[in-house]
Amino acid sequence: MEPNEPKIMELASPDPVPRLAAFGDVTVVEFDVEGCTVMRRTQDSWVNATQLARLVSVVRPKISGSIEAQAKQGAHEIVQDAPDQLKGVWVSIERAESLCKEYDIYGVLTPLFNYKGPKDLARTMSTLTEADEPASPTKKAKIAPELPTLQTFDHDTRVPNPNAPHALAPLGDDEADEKSKVVLSSLFLPNQKELSLEAVAIDAPIDDNGQTALHLAATLGRISLVKELVSRGANRLRGDNDGQTALIRAVHATNCLEHSCFDQLLDYLYPAITVLDHKGRSVLHHIAYTCGRKGRNEACNYYLETLLEWVVKRGPHLPPGQKVSLTSFMQEVVNIPDRNGDTCLNIAAMVGNKQIIQQLLEVGADPNKANKAGVKPVDCGIDVASARTRLPQPATVQSVPETPKLSSMKILESLQTFVSQLGRDFREELESKTRQVDEIHPKLREKTYKLSEKRKQFEELDKLVRKIGDYKTKIINLNNAIREEEQRFVEETKELPVNSQTFDGDFDADEPFTVWSVYNEVERRLQETKDPATSVADFISELDPATLLASEQLEDLPPAVILEARINAYTKNNAMLIERTKSRRSSSQELEQQFKRVIGLCIGSSVDEIDEKLLSSLLLSVENDPDPEIGQIKKVLSIVNEIDK
Repeated sequence: MEPNEPKIMELASPDPVPRLAAFGDVTVVEFDVEGCTVMRRTQDSWVNATQLARLVSVVRPKISGSIEAQAKQGAHEIVQDAPDQLKGVWVSIERAESLCKEYDIYGVLTPLFNYKGPKDLARTMSTLTEADEPASPTKKAKIAPELPTLQTFDHDTRVPNPNAPHALAPLGDDEADEKSKVVLSSLFLPNQKELSLEAVAIDAPIDDNGQTALHLAATLGRISLVKELVSRGANRLRGDNDGQTALIRAVHATNCLEHSCFDQLLDYLYPAITVLDHKGRSVLHHIAYTCGRKGRNEACNYYLETLLEWVVKRGPHLPPGQKVSLTSFMQEVVNIPDRNGDTCLNIAAMVGNKQIIQQLLEVGADPNKANKAGVKPVDCGIDVASARTRLPQPATVQSVPETPKLSSMKILESLQTFVSQLGRDFREELESKTRQVDEIHPKLREKTYKLSEKRKQFEELDKLVRKIGDYKTKIINLNNAIREEEQRFVEETKELPVNSQTFDGDFDADEPFTVWSVYNEVERRLQETKDPATSVADFISELDPATLLASEQLEDLPPAVILEARINAYTKNNAMLIERTKSRRSSSQELEQQFKRVIGLCIGSSVDEIDEKLLSSLLLSVENDPDPEIGQIKKVLSIVNEIDK
């Protein structure tokens, strides 16, 4: 053997367990051989041929040809816009196996090609117990690859659960106020803006089944809302009326599968993994039950595989008091019987889901544990031998001798019991939903009626608002017209020789309100009549307004708004002048009475005997003599009085 020839027998033994790693949104399985890392994508099982070429150059340096160049001759994918670890040529796993056999490196990559998912990691972990010696740091790093830091909460884990291992009961009416229920229900309305959750009972039930906002958020796969609720103190160990936690409710729906977010949901709800409902069933029981429903097989397989992978990757690295090791998971979840004595494997065996049966067997589910009817998983015909050949038995678990299978009648009886129980559960749930629908219908009709009334009120108010808007527009227009007319009035009166200090002569109070074109037409028609017996008032009253306005002699009239404003102003001004006239006339009468009394005292006569003629004579006498004597006035008055008599 030449010195540079590689010694195949001296190659370091590859680690039997590949490790998972994530680069952005791409998850891969990594496998190290002789310092070379080979990756296989989990979503499509394609292998990086560029890394295979690097491995060939290390372990088979004398082999001619390039495995990477040969990979490009068939179906391949060249990745460039990605992290450096993912760059290179990728080929399908079948193509990669063929190339590895051709270049004699298939043997060292067998664990990578045989890797089936997180159950392989779980299978290796199942051989370890808490009593085993701690693994080396290198092995721990490969079993639990580096993951993003997990934000943990301990508000519900540091307080002992009085109902353990069962869920906490829903809050009572005395603890959950109506305001909290309304606020929490509003979180799920469409286009809902952010609401304040201060002073809100975060665990208040929002439906008749006792489910909280955390239950509904987990069922819908709304991770951001789940995180918000947990961070604000939502208790993850809280159950509904059936004792089902938010994690259990999530596996009954397919939303987390559609959003591929079940691992993220576990990051916040993991304390509920070991919690049981009122029937003693864990989340594994519910996954096994749900997989028997139409269209749920894919979702349940995804939930179980993600749960096992999460337990392996995250469980041992949680803070003290919150750790979920695979050993505790096997002891507290996998082999726990429900109220009927059925384990999750027993249920899966009766449902007949082979993939779930296989995964449960690989994490240590006991195939020989009988339920209360004496039926074991092996009695349902599951292939335990093939599963055992694929995984090593735990060192702390002693092999259980095979027991004779039950008779067909026993199995049939157990299956009938199981189906009957499943039917009862389904009917109970259906009746519950029917009751809810029946209760909602009257409320819906009432709300619909109220909505109709509100719409009518809205329409009436809308009409009123539009009417008010029209009035406001008219008011604005009238105010503008009044301002324009007042301004025009001010400008026109400036040219008139009218001044309160220098005024001397007659003043026509009607002149500012006169429409001259109409006034001139009336004057013209009055002159044409040439009838002196006809008064102006009678002539105007006999005029036909329509005929007058249709006259060609009229110039352009002001707008109707201005004319109306002038009429209103004239009416107001005329009323004011009439009041002033009445006031002055009353004042004059009082003054006249006082003069009569003075004159009566002077001539020794009564006020009633002094008439208008006497006053006229006295006035004439005074005017002829600007400085009369009182005796002369008396003489004149007595003479006038004698003449009248």
